[in-house]
Amino acid sequence: MIENSLFTKLQSFGLNQYEAKAYVALLSTGTSNAYNISKTSGIPRSRIYDILESLTNRGVVMFEETSGNIKNYTALPANVFLERIREEWSSTYNDVENELKLIESKDKKEDIYVSTVKGEKNILTFCKNLIRDAKEQVVISIWSHMYSDLLTELQSCIERGCSVSGITFEVQNPISTLDKHRMNKLQVLLVGY
Repeated sequence: MIENSLFTKLQSFGLNQYEAKAYVALLSTGTSNAYNISKTSGIPRSRIYDILESLTNRGVVMFEETSGNIKNYTALPANVFLERIREEWSSTYNDVENELKLIESKDKKEDIYVSTVKGEKNILTFCKNLIRDAKEQVVISIWSHMYSDLLTELQSCIERGCSVSGITFEVQNPISTLDKHRMNKLQVLLVGY
C-alpha cells in the first residue's frame, strides 16, 4: 500500500492530489488506459481524463492512441521525472536567490544590528550562514545540541583563518578555542528547581 505522505510530497513538486495519484498508479501498473488508471488510483472516472490530459500537457505522462481510438498512457520514468523536478527547482532557487540578494543589497543596513529569529531550524540556518560569512571573528555561547549541528561550520571558520571563541554548555570536548562551562552547586539547584 502506498503511503499518503508520498502523495503529499509529490504535491510539493507541483502536482495536485489526483495528479500525484495518477502518476504513481501509472508507475506501478505500467502502460494503461484511463479506466484502469481510475480504478487503480481511486480517482473518479469523471475526473481521470482531465487529470491525464493535465499530466500529458506537463510532460509527466505520455499517451499513444490505438487504432480503436483507445488512449494508453505511460508515466515518465521516475528517474527522469525526478531529475526534471530537481533541475526546475534548482533553476527557481537560483533565480529567487539572486533576486532576493539584489533586493537585500539595495537596502544598505548598518553593520551592527540585532535580529530575532524564532524556531530551532531557522536559528540553526541563520547561525550557519553567519558563521560561513564571518571574515575575522566568531564569538559564541552554545549548548551541546546546537554545538553538534554547528561544529562543521565552526571548524571551517577556523580553517579560513577566523578567530572562534566563546563558551559551551554541556559539551564534553569542545574545540580548543572554546571554553567549557562548569556547573557549580548553585546552578545545579537552579536547574533542579
